[in-house]
Amino acid sequence: LETPRSKEAEKHVLDAAKLKNVGERDRLDRLKVDHTHIWDFRRRFGRFAVWNVVFWQACILAIIAFQGMGLLNIDTSVLIALLTTTTVNVFAFLVIVMKFVFASPDSK
Repeated sequence: LETPRSKEAEKHVLDAAKLKNVGERDRLDRLKVDHTHIWDFRRRFGRFAVWNVVFWQACILAIIAFQGMGLLNIDTSVLIALLTTTTVNVFAFLVIVMKFVFASPDSK
């Protein structure tokens, strides 16, 4: 036999579960929005980093071309130092940026 009190208690439990469900749905919606913002940031920042590297390498190529055409007169040792250090720095920049932006879950 069910008493009015047990029905009332059951209704109270169901209402509490519904409120909890609504709260969880709201929390998941907020996480989904946060996740979308993170991916948008990653996409924009990744493009920036890649285009920065492409631009820098185009500048290095232009320096080599101008040196080859005789428009620049840079000593060979200086040219080699310029090319190696800037190339290593630019690719290190790209690797560091990508590791920061696309960090693995276990590194957090």
